[in-house]
Amino acid sequence: MKRIVLTVLCAAWICALNAAEPAQPAEYVDLGLPSGTLWKSSVEEGLFTHEQAVSQFGEQLPTKEQWTELKDSCQWKWNAKGYTVIGKNGDSIVLPAAGYRTCEGEFKSVDVYGGYWSSSLYGSSTSRAWNLFFEADRISGDYSGSCLGRSVLLVKAKETK
Repeated sequence: MKRIVLTVLCAAWICALNAAEPAQPAEYVDLGLPSGTLWKSSVEEGLFTHEQAVSQFGEQLPTKEQWTELKDSCQWKWNAKGYTVIGKNGDSIVLPAAGYRTCEGEFKSVDVYGGYWSSSLYGSSTSRAWNLFFEADRISGDYSGSCLGRSVLLVKAKETK
């Protein structure tokens, strides 16, 4: 009986190892923006306070200026659960409307509202940070309480040859 249990456990462990997909390198999309900023093709999983976002992702967080360029330079199409953002060159990324988490931990407005942190603070205050936010009929940005849980999309500079 012990041998059967051990065999089943080993088989399950081997199946789990084979089923695990190798980590794929992050893909970044060139949207043809004047700054040359590349945007990650997928959003980081979860909602983060601003402090968590800065601590975990650091310089990969977009600035207020990068979000403003994305907003002003691209075509935005609502897709029922967020926006498809189409760059000047026709390439695109998707920004899900993942909702937000209140400072008290309550989840709100999933599939209706999207909020994305930037690295930009309100002056020297760490209690307010700039974020891009949207609903089906508006895309805007402003400074919000950094205790809120928001989505994160990363950027990097275009590599020069």
